[in-house]
Formats: sequence, C-alpha cells, structure tokens
Amino acid sequence: MDRSPISGAPSNPSSGNYALLDNFAVSIAKFISQGLTDRETERLISFNELLRQLSQQNLTRLKQEAPYTRPYCKHHGTCRANAFRGFFESFLVTYAVKYGLGFVPAMLRGQIFRNPKTLLWIGGRETISFALFMATLVSAYKGTLCACRRIFPKTEQQKLNSCIAGTVCGLSLLLDRNKSRRIMIALYLSTRTMHFVARWVWRHYIERLFDSNEQIIDLNAVRDDRMDPTSSDSSSEESDGRVQVDAPGFPNPAIPVSMKPSPASIALPKNSASAQKSTVRANQARKTVRSVSGTVIMMLSSAQILYAYLAAPDSLAKSYLGFLIVHGNGSTLYPPKPRLLLDTIASVINSSTHASSTRFIPDARDFTASIPPGLPTEHLARMQEYFTRVPHEYIMCAAQHPDHEKCHRGFLQAFECEWPRAFALYAPLNAIMTVVFRGPLVLKEPGRTLRGFIVQSIRSTLFLAGYVSTAWSLPCLFRRVVGKDHPWMYYLNGIIAGTWVMIEHPGRRLELGLYCLPRALQSLWNCWVEWGWVKNIPGGEALYFCLSMCILMNFYQNDPESIHDGYRKIMIWLLGVN
Repeated sequence: MDRSPISGAPSNPSSGNYALLDNFAVSIAKFISQGLTDRETERLISFNELLRQLSQQNLTRLKQEAPYTRPYCKHHGTCRANAFRGFFESFLVTYAVKYGLGFVPAMLRGQIFRNPKTLLWIGGRETISFALFMATLVSAYKGTLCACRRIFPKTEQQKLNSCIAGTVCGLSLLLDRNKSRRIMIALYLSTRTMHFVARWVWRHYIERLFDSNEQIIDLNAVRDDRMDPTSSDSSSEESDGRVQVDAPGFPNPAIPVSMKPSPASIALPKNSASAQKSTVRANQARKTVRSVSGTVIMMLSSAQILYAYLAAPDSLAKSYLGFLIVHGNGSTLYPPKPRLLLDTIASVINSSTHASSTRFIPDARDFTASIPPGLPTEHLARMQEYFTRVPHEYIMCAAQHPDHEKCHRGFLQAFECEWPRAFALYAPLNAIMTVVFRGPLVLKEPGRTLRGFIVQSIRSTLFLAGYVSTAWSLPCLFRRVVGKDHPWMYYLNGIIAGTWVMIEHPGRRLELGLYCLPRALQSLWNCWVEWGWVKNIPGGEALYFCLSMCILMNFYQNDPESIHDGYRKIMIWLLGVN
C-alpha cells in the first residue's frame, strides 16, 4: 500500500478504509480466539485450510472456463453460478414481495392484531409455491440459455437458443399449486406478448412505410432539382455525360444522366426536414393506433365480461366475480344474497331463447301464474318479494331496478351508487401511481401534480360509474325495442358500455383493455367448455405460457425495444444480463 511520506497515511482514502476494516476484523478475531479451547482451535484451523483448498480449486476452474469458451454469455461468473444465484435471489425477492402484498392489507384491516396467526398464513404454502415458481423460471431460463449456447454457438443460432430457453422455463408454471392463478398468469402473459408482437410488427414493418414514402418524395425532388439545367444549385455536367451528386449525406459517385436513381440506393440525411416529418407522422399514427386499439379491445372484452356476469357468472374467476358483484350493483340491489340474484338473472336470460315472452302475464292470480311458460318458475319464486316491490312490465326490469318502475330511474340510481365506490377505488390507486412514477415532480410542482391527480381521479371515476350504469340499464332499451330478452343483447350491451373507456387518458385505454382481456378470454373458454364446443386439457395453460415465454425471451435477448419500457425494466431487474 502506498503511504504518504509525511504522515504515513494511505494515499487512497478508500484503501485506507479497507485497511482499517481489516485491522478491526483482526482485532475482533483475536479477542474471540481467547475463549476457544484447543480442540475448537484445531477445528477452526482445519476449516480454514479447507476453505483455502476450495478457493484454489475454484480459481483453477475459473481459469479453465475462460470467457472464450462462452463468447455469448454476458453475465459475471460461471454459468452454473449464474443459474444458482438467479434461483436464490428470485425466490427471496418474490417471497418478500408476495408477503408484503398480503401483509399491508391485513395490517390496514386490523387482521394481524385480531389474529396474529395471519402472519404465518400470509407466508404459507401459497406464497412459497409462487416464489418457487418464479425462482425456477428464472434459474431454468439462465441455465438453459447457457447450455444452448454451448450446443449452438453460432451467431445465427442465438435466436433459437433464447426461444428454447424461454420454452423450457415456461414449464415451471406447473409448480404453482393454485390453478386459478396459473391460468391468470398464462393469460396475462399471452395478452402482453401479443401486445409486444404488435409493437415488433410496427417497428419493423409499418414504421418503415412512413420513412420509405418520405424518402421517395424527397428523392424525386432532389433528382428533379439536380437534373434541372436552369437551377443555380445544379451540379456541372462532365464531358462524358455524367452528373456529380454532392448533396450532404448523399454518396458522391458520378451518375449518368440517363439513369434514374433508385430511392432504395440513396439514403436521406438523418437531419433532413423530411426525416423529421416522417418521424412526427409515425408518432402521431402510433398514438392513434394505440388509442383506437385500446378502445376496441375494451369493447370486445366488455362484451364477454358483461354477458358472463349476467348470464354465466360461474365462467368468471371467483376473485374477479367478487369485484364485479361489488361494483356491478349486485350487492346494492340485493345485499343478503347477491349471488342468488345473479343466478336468477342468468336462468332468465338463458331460458329467454325458448320462452315465448319475458313479460309478466297481466291479471294473474298469483306471482307464479304471472311467469310466462319457458322461464324458470322455481328460481323466480324464491325471490318473489324482490321481484314484486314495484309493478313492472318485464321480468328483467324488475330484476335490474326493482325499486323504480321507470328504467331511467334505475340508470340514475346505478350511477349514484357507483360513483363513491369508483372514487374510493381509483383515488388511492392514482395516489400510489403518482408517488411512485412522479415522485420528484410532487416536490418540484406540487400544485400541478395535485391538479393532475384530481383530474385523473375524476376521469377514472366517471368512466367506471358510466360503464356500470350503462351496462346495467341499457338492456331495458333493447328489450322494449325487440319485445323480449335475448342473450345477444348482453353482448351488444358490453360493446356499447366499453366505449366509456374513451373518457380515460389515451395512454390508459390500452392498459385497461389489456387488463380486461385475460378475464374475458378465461370466461369465453369456460363458456365454450360448458356448451360442449371444446374440452379442457389438464395443465393446458402451460402450453400457451411456454409459447408466450418463447416469444418474449426472444424479444428480451435479441430485440428488447419491442418490449414496453416498464416491463423491460422489470425483466432486467428480475432476469438480469445473460
């Protein structure tokens, strides 16, 4: 260590800190050694010798496994160590995050104080199963990728290696014991992968159309200008009939006058006005496509979700069905047993295809006699008190707004009840997103940040309140126009209700659509199984999860720009550099 000639202190402050730390550790070791017996001292010396031998063996192995034997691996250390480290790190991080997500709500609700065993339940089998799945996925990907690079070391084979590694690690999904969560994870990743594939197609094909069109236009203008003998900026003709093209950014060979330069053979300058114009047009088109696609996805997803909510509630995931019961006006209309109300509504809708009418028979002697033939009399009779609160013409009108004879009053009641629930849902969510993603801006511009938070919360609340009230009330209009209920009304009802997403910020429309799409796909598949159109495959969710991982890992290793920035950062944090 270099010392100062005056004070004898280390010339590098950091090296001095390390030396001080070493001296402190040596002092502690000497102090502890005074309390050791001779036998314990012998064991300690033997253990020290063993560590030294293992360290020497590891150094020898590292020299043998030099970087030139794995030229495509970018991780630190050996491939085996990278896989093992990925397993343990992923397990600990996933377990901590999953435990925290269960701990915070339990603490806020006071469950931890009432029942301390909740702490053990939060970190129990479900959390361990999910953490084991994530750890196996990460380590399997790292290990398989390195193994494939040894088998297929050529540059053109690297895409194949990432696809194989992604497919193999996708099988780790079967380690998760929760089937419902497995299906939701697979569907969510599949929809996100489709989103990234669309981004890839846009970047590699559609975006080039804007550049090529502007390039052709600009090249034609340059060619006409350069070959115009009256132009003052035109190049001088040589005696052999050639013209020098010396525009900045263009190649400078002599081009015969009779030849017409191909747009593909000459590149436009990157800082040209046409290049900037094409970039602006491409960005505008991208924003438009993103906004429109988000609205369309939301409309199609809502069609299946709202149909399933009223006509096939068992096809929805239990957790999501519980969310819909709270925000879908079911718990408000019939608080004692909202699920009984949904089952009754579903039986009426499914029977309406064969029933001659869905209107109450007037002047009937009792409630059972007023039900038209073909409708489920037993289901309706169990809720006679609910359906007879106010006289109605249609049975489904009595189910959807039992306290009001007029349908528009039911719409207003649904909107009024959902507004506070929607605000209570979105206000904390937007507050968390503002703090996480705009933390520095909160301190720099608190007024502007607060105004944006309030506006976004009102927009989101208006979206959900309008969505729910429209979905719950629009079938009243359809049945009065057609004369009875039909199942297709509730698909059309969902499509129209989905247009409320246009109230949201354009950047959030696609996110909301992609949030609803996996739920809609799961419900649609369950409906097909119930109708006998398809059959369930045990563990079938692992098939499309492996396919999604294959495509996603190919993007991650070879074209990361196709992955959305936020998800790419999460993948880098979780998977690292490989």
